[in-house]
Formats: sequence, C-alpha cells, structure tokens
Amino acid sequence: MSQQGIASPRSVSDSVRQFLDEAPEPITSALVALSGGPDSVALLHASRSALAAKGAAVHACWVDHAIRPEDELSEEREFVECLCSGLGVGLIIERAARGEIEGAAKALGGVEAAARSFRYEALERARARARCDVILTGHNSDDFLETMVMRFCTGSGTAGLRGIPATSGRVQRPLLGVTKAEILSYLDSMGLSFRMDSTNASDDYLRNRVRHYVVPALLSVFPSLRASVRTLASKASLDEEALSGFAAGLVADGPDRGLDAAAFDVAPVAVRTRALYGLCGPFGAERLPWRLVHAAASSGKANGRLASGAGVEFVRSGELISAKAADGAHGSRSVAEDVVVAGSGTRGFGFFARGAGEYRIGKAGSCRIYSSHNPEGLRLDSFSWPLWVRSRRAGDALRTCGGNKTLDSLAAELGICVSRREEIPVIEDVDGIVAFLASRVGGRDVYRRNDALVGVPVGGYMVFDMDLKGVSRTDAI
Repeated sequence: MSQQGIASPRSVSDSVRQFLDEAPEPITSALVALSGGPDSVALLHASRSALAAKGAAVHACWVDHAIRPEDELSEEREFVECLCSGLGVGLIIERAARGEIEGAAKALGGVEAAARSFRYEALERARARARCDVILTGHNSDDFLETMVMRFCTGSGTAGLRGIPATSGRVQRPLLGVTKAEILSYLDSMGLSFRMDSTNASDDYLRNRVRHYVVPALLSVFPSLRASVRTLASKASLDEEALSGFAAGLVADGPDRGLDAAAFDVAPVAVRTRALYGLCGPFGAERLPWRLVHAAASSGKANGRLASGAGVEFVRSGELISAKAADGAHGSRSVAEDVVVAGSGTRGFGFFARGAGEYRIGKAGSCRIYSSHNPEGLRLDSFSWPLWVRSRRAGDALRTCGGNKTLDSLAAELGICVSRREEIPVIEDVDGIVAFLASRVGGRDVYRRNDALVGVPVGGYMVFDMDLKGVSRTDAI
C-alpha cells in the first residue's frame, strides 16, 4: 500500500484481501458495518471470503438511526437479516431512540455529525459484544474524493487534507482504493442485491450536493482528479507529520500550559500557528478564526497581548506564551473582545456564543441572546451551537430561497446603502451562515433556507439584541 494506506483502484475482493494481509496485527475476527447499501454489502461479502480463508470470524452490525420512515427501516432491516443469514454471518442490531439523533444535533454540529457520532459509538459497542479485533467500514474512493473536495473548499489545513485515513484505531477501511463503479460491478458479477438509503438522494445534506453536482463538474474538467487528490493527501500527510512534530517542540516544560517564548521566536510562522492552535482545545480550536491565530503567530510583540478575539486571547508573559479566556469572563456572563491584530490598528468584531446569555463586544458593545416564543429571531431548530456572531467578511454568502447569494447582493436587494453594510451582523454555525441581521440598518433579517423546517418551530426562537456602539467593523476577522 501507499503511505496513506490506500491501494490503487482494483477489484473489491483483491483490495480487501491485500488490506487484510497487510494488517500489522493478525485479525482473528472482524465486525463489518452493514447499512444494506452497495458499499457495505460488497465489503461484507468480500471480507467473509477473505477472512474465512484465514480461519477468522466475521460479524455484522446494522445501525438504526431512527431518522428515516419506519417502513423504509423495516424493509432494510429485513434485507440485512436475510443477507447475513444467507452468508452465515452473525448480525447485531443497534438502535437509536426516535428523536435521539435530532436532539443531539445542536450540540454536535448538525444531524449528519450526530448520526456519525452515534453510529461509531454503536459499532464499538457491537465490536466489544462480539469480541472482534477490528471494525470494517465501506468508505470508498468516491467518499475519499468528496471529503477532499469539501475540506479543500472549506479552507482545511494539512490535517484535513490527509483525507479519510485507512485506519483509525480499531476502525479500518479496506475499500478506499475502490471506486463506486467497481463496487457496483462486483455486486453485479456476484449476483448480490442491495438497498439505497433515501436520504442519499436529498440535497439537504452538504455531502450529497458535493456528490451530485460539484464532483461531476470537477471530473469533467480534471479527469485525473482522483489521482491528484491522492497525491495531495500524501503530501499533506508528510507535511502534517513534520509540522506537528515541530509544533510539539515549542511546548514549555513545567506546570503551566503554554509555549516556550524563546523557541517560539525562532520557529517559522507555520509552526507557531500550529502550536498556538494546540493551546486552544478548551476554547474549541476548530472554530477559531485562522486570521486570529495567524495574527498572534505573526505578532512581533515582546510582551503582553499578541491578539484576541472569539472569547480567547493569546498573551506573552516573560518566557511563556499562553491562550486564555478573554479578560472579564465570569459566572454566566461571557466576554467577546474585538479581534485585534496587535500593532496594526485593524479591528472587526466576532465572538462565539455557546448558548443564551450576555456577551460583551469590545469595551462598549454588547449582545444579549435570549429565547422567545414570539415569531421573531432565529428558529431554535434551524441551527446548532456554538454560533459565531461576527462582522461581515468579503465573499460571505447565504443560502436563500433564490439560491446562494453574496451578502453584498442581499444588501443591495434590501436597499441598504454601501456605507452601512459593515454594520450588519452575521451569524454562522458549523454548516455556514445562518442569518444576516439587516434589520439593524433598516432592512429585514434574512435567514438560511432549510427545506426540512416545517410547521411550528421546536422550542421557539432565539433573539439577538445587539448594541455595537463603539465597535469598529471591517473585514479584518
């Protein structure tokens, strides 16, 4: 296999056999994640043959997320039960309670993320119950390509551009080098049927939109895209390994969490930025604006605050550089400073809201976030916490009933003059911009289109009462 652990595209059976042969530890039993779809059916069939030749046992686990209609789930369950019975494979069924996934969606960043979290927890329970060495999943070359496209388009760094790993702990993915077309060909040659998840056809999910529209368009222009992203993933993997190693070398010895200032000063900015992100786990590092962390890494200040924003500030004190909550945070009152690039005089506002409460913006501004049953504000079932409340940035766009529109074009449609557009707050969650609060400047608030929202909102509305006096607004964040 390549350094990424991904074989070149080949038949399903050959790929599975080679993957299992090259496992660092002998596999005596494996649990196959079986959805009933083409990938998992092909994986179960090929794995059973390959492992039987080694005298190893195979089990399967079907996970019911309780999201789809009951009749579809019932039909799918009957199918996987018959399939496993015919192959002589033991089947374990794991179920979520109806509404459990939706209930966890806000905290975990959306329904897709909540379903993924439940699925892997369920698979691990099943693995332990069946006493299997590993969990095998059916991620394929198409999944790898879609993931790389999404991560590239959302500005991922080298960690994300490594793509889907062939091995993550006990989870192993033997089909990453096999295309969907090859999987379907294998199923046809073996006379195997499968079931299709109805949600795979819905454009409500980002991955489906990428799969249906973006990837075909890219492949029509770049026919060798699959090979190119594999090369990119291999390069990113090498770079990530090096950068992470160098960044770890900046961590200061001693009881205080921080970076050694002397080592920080002589390190390249890329390593400094990586090391600063490493300090920010308690603050949700994955959601911190890159410009904020890069500003701290690039600051030439010998002491004091290097940069602050999103409720976090980077401070240099003596020989230690640390990250901490912005000054003034106490009790239930959260604090959000302006994003300040030290020494540049450039400002913009932005903070993370992890729930209702009062947030200070800079020295004089404030934002009170509270729930209401009146039809005002943002529907509670239309977003997930945390929210990033910030000033506008160049290129910002919102999904509306009329398609994706830039915030500049929306402001123009609402008749808002150019000089006042910088005053309009933007609200963003893990899936993108949720709202454009143009009512502050005489327009109307515009919210993200969500076709899944029907009827009365669950839980009411969330209102954002903002006072931005004394707060500068630019595209600096």
